[in-house]
Amino acid sequence: MGFVLKYLQRSGKLETRFINLRRDPKNLSSVLNKLEFKIPLGFSEADAIKRYPGIHESVEEIIRTNGASLKDATLGTFPDRLTPTEEAKALLNRLSELGVDPEMPIDEDAVDPRDIITEHLLAASAKAQGMRRAELDEVGNPVSVDKKTTKLIQAMYGGIEEPEATLTDAVRLYTREQVTGDEFDQKKAKQRIENIVKRIEGIVGQQDIPLSDFSRDHARGYRDERLKTVSVATVKREFNTIVAIINHALTEYDLQLPNPFASMKYPKRVTAKVSQEEKGKPFPDDILQAVTDRVVTRSRRDVSLIWQLLAGTGCRLNEIAGLRVEEVIIEHDYPHLIIQENRLRRIKNISSKIDR
Repeated sequence: MGFVLKYLQRSGKLETRFINLRRDPKNLSSVLNKLEFKIPLGFSEADAIKRYPGIHESVEEIIRTNGASLKDATLGTFPDRLTPTEEAKALLNRLSELGVDPEMPIDEDAVDPRDIITEHLLAASAKAQGMRRAELDEVGNPVSVDKKTTKLIQAMYGGIEEPEATLTDAVRLYTREQVTGDEFDQKKAKQRIENIVKRIEGIVGQQDIPLSDFSRDHARGYRDERLKTVSVATVKREFNTIVAIINHALTEYDLQLPNPFASMKYPKRVTAKVSQEEKGKPFPDDILQAVTDRVVTRSRRDVSLIWQLLAGTGCRLNEIAGLRVEEVIIEHDYPHLIIQENRLRRIKNISSKIDR
């Protein structure tokens, strides 16, 4: 007599292996990196019934846990990266889906479920590569298996070593717990943080750097490189940000490491004093025309239009770049722009809300 369990189906026409097939119910594929859970439960109905409750509950727990992080995925930093810590977490989730504990005792008189799962994984990997079965070397170890499957099999039998936290881990932790405000504010803050991190990575010459690998030389190198193009005040603000990110990670990850970006010294620059009257003067006409000619002849059409609006109105860059069609008033005795807060950009202060 057969049995009916939710999400359960037979795999193939000739074999009697059962799998737990669970379609992604909450559009979590961006977080889970999968569209379904496909987990072998055994070769008999008895094996499937015995393993089903535990597997089903572990899958439900994974869905519940990752559902909470779906919003983070849409606003997250460096969405194209997978850090070693996140890779280890994904492996642990996969082991949980499979009902596997690397520390589980081995019963010599019973079939090790890891062997069944391994056979299934190797068969799936071979099929994906157009082979009838996985190739084995002279001692019986599989070859020509994709890296993801190899790591999963190794984790099933040997466990997972805890990886070092990286700068990307620190950034994601900080933005998740410390960056506040609405979606616009968060995106703006995360973009600024990403730009700082990319510059640091350019100085170090490595992406996703372990926190333990940072040195004072890296911090000084970043300071000196930035001072070539921006003011001391700008560099200090950037250092305040990266110091806060690393300090937060050191505390939350319980790491006994120094923060090489802390207490940085800056050179004293002697600059000519400029009066407020001088600061308020517009571009001289000849410079304004030279810039306009260069932008119009050498830039894309959208950049050219933005510059001409900037030059003609005196608006800030984000005020022009964030304009909506309905905020450009042409059919009027006095054609003008409406500068107001919208979904694309904020305004600097209340006095900036104006028609120009």
